[in-house]
Amino acid sequence: MDISLSPDTYTPGISEEGNYIDILPSFVPECGLKCPCFERYYTSREKFAQHIKCKRHDTWLQQLNLEKKNYFKKCMELEQTVKQQRLLIAELDKKVNAVPIENLIDL
Repeated sequence: MDISLSPDTYTPGISEEGNYIDILPSFVPECGLKCPCFERYYTSREKFAQHIKCKRHDTWLQQLNLEKKNYFKKCMELEQTVKQQRLLIAELDKKVNAVPIENLIDL
């Protein structure tokens, strides 16, 4: 069985004004660096530096800044969803563990 590493995901920095800005990482990991603006990963710092100058990346960064106030709301909604899913999983786990092994599907 082969083990493969997945590329790290790039996250922009935040300026003193609270805006998202590009900060070129000091190095790119061996497994690469993936930018969320595009389904591609970069294997060198130079290639990634070239990428963050492209129009698609610039548009993505502008969109992040326009929607930054909504991220708090989205985060709160996601936390609520995770909490509900944990409760559901716990309930289902109790039900599964309460069923005697003899009553489970015969193999």
